[in-house]
Amino acid sequence: MSNHTTDYIDCNEIVARTGVSIAKGYAIIRQLNAQHIQMNHDALIIRGKVNRDFYEHATAVQSMPSDLVTQ
Repeated sequence: MSNHTTDYIDCNEIVARTGVSIAKGYAIIRQLNAQHIQMNHDALIIRGKVNRDFYEHATAVQSMPSDLVTQ
């Protein structure tokens, strides 16, 4: 069982993890949610949040493009 409390990451957590601005955090969420829905049309998408497992997989498998993490 995982040690996190929710199945979704919000913008505040992305900002804390990466140091990006709030606006950039939301841009990252929008991009990841778009990728998630392309990969799985039945994925549950919540505006302003991203699935924690998908986020962790996406950031572990591929490094974020530099234009996403710059402020």
